[in-house]
Amino acid sequence: MSIPLRRLLQRPVAPTSAGSLRPAAQTRSEILLEHPAAAGRAALLTREVTWLRLRGDDGAQGIGEASAVDWLSQRSAAATRRELADLAAQIVATRPLASELLERSFDVSLSSTARAGLQCALLDLEARRRGVSLARLLGATSDATLAVSALLSGDPALATEEAARYRSQGFGSVKLKVGAAGAGDDIARILDVRAAAGPQMRLRLDANGAWNEVDAESVMRGVGDAGIDFVEEPLADDSPHRLALMRALRAHAPIAVDESIPCSRDLDAVIAAGAADVLVLKLERVGGPLPALALAEIARREGLRVVFTDSIESGVGRAATSHVAHAAGSGEALGLGGAFFLDSAPLCTTEAMMDDAGRAAAVADAPQAPIRPATQAPAPFFVIRGPGLGVELPEREH
Repeated sequence: MSIPLRRLLQRPVAPTSAGSLRPAAQTRSEILLEHPAAAGRAALLTREVTWLRLRGDDGAQGIGEASAVDWLSQRSAAATRRELADLAAQIVATRPLASELLERSFDVSLSSTARAGLQCALLDLEARRRGVSLARLLGATSDATLAVSALLSGDPALATEEAARYRSQGFGSVKLKVGAAGAGDDIARILDVRAAAGPQMRLRLDANGAWNEVDAESVMRGVGDAGIDFVEEPLADDSPHRLALMRALRAHAPIAVDESIPCSRDLDAVIAAGAADVLVLKLERVGGPLPALALAEIARREGLRVVFTDSIESGVGRAATSHVAHAAGSGEALGLGGAFFLDSAPLCTTEAMMDDAGRAAAVADAPQAPIRPATQAPAPFFVIRGPGLGVELPEREH
C-alpha cells in the first residue's frame, strides 16, 4: 500500500545546478501571540520560531522553517537548534551539492523538523533559481488563492468573539482546540462557538489526544447536532484499542488523524482499521514537502480527505504549507495557525552565521520587520506567489 517516499525524487524538483551551498545560517526568533493558544492542556503565549537559510555559490538563497513544537515534535526545540547548527557547520566545511543535501533531508537520523527545514530551503532555492513558485516546482500547473481556516483562541470567552469576527471577515472554516477542561465544559464551549460562527461555517475540533474514551464519546454525542466538520486526534496514542475506538467514534462525526501519523506505516494501520476520514498534514511533523506529498497521495487513493496545516509557524512555514497544499491538489481550507500572530509584533532575531572558515560569527539581538506570508494573516485567503516561497527573511544587521 505504501509508496516509497524516494519515488518522489523522480519528480522534477531536485536542484539541477552543480553548484555547492555556502554559507548556511540558522535564525531564531520569538513571536508574541495575539491571544493564548491551546497547546495540549497548556496555554501558549509565545512561539519560538527557527529558520534555516542556504546560499549557493551563484548568490541564490532559500529558506525553510524548522520550528520544533515541544508538545508534538520528535525532539525539543533546543535539540533541533543544535541539529541545525551542526548541519550549518557541516555545509560550510564540506560544501555539498544541493542534490546531496536533498538526499540528506530523508535521513531519519535527523529530526522531522530539521529535515523539513532543510528540504524546504533547498526547494525554495531551486524554485527561485528557476523563477517559479514552490507550488509550480512541486507540480502545480498554476498559482492559486487558497482558503484559510482560522485557529480560535484557547480562551473560551475570546473564542466565541473570534468565531463571529472571522465569519464577518469571510473565513469559511474555524478550528477549536478542546480537551483542556472536562467534557461538560467542552460541550458548552463547542455549542457557543457554533452559535457565534453560524450554521454555514465549518467547525473543526482538535483534542490533541486529550480525551479518554468516555469523554470523547460524551462530547461527540453532546455536540452531535452542531455540524462538526471533523474531530482531530480524539484519543491518546496509548489508549487501549485506540484504532477500534476511533472507528466507533466515526458514527458521531468524521475523525481526523494528525500527530499520530509521522510516516506511511502509521497511515497504513489507520486505513486498514477504518479509523479515520481525514488526514491532517504538517510539514514539520512528516519531514518536509516531499514526504507530505507522498502521504497525501496514499490518503487520497484510499478515500481520505487531506488537509494541510502548519504548527503555529511564522510566515515562512505558512507559505510552505500553502504551496505544498496547492501542489497536492488539496481543495480543503488550510488550517494556518499563524492567524494568531500579531501583524505588528517586532521580531528580536539572533542569527548564528558561519563565515568561510566555519567559525560562528555572533550577531546581536536587533528588532527586525515582521515576517509575513504573501498576504497578511489573519486573512481568509492565501495567495500563492513566487519565486520560491514568495517570502523573504530580513537580512542580518552588520
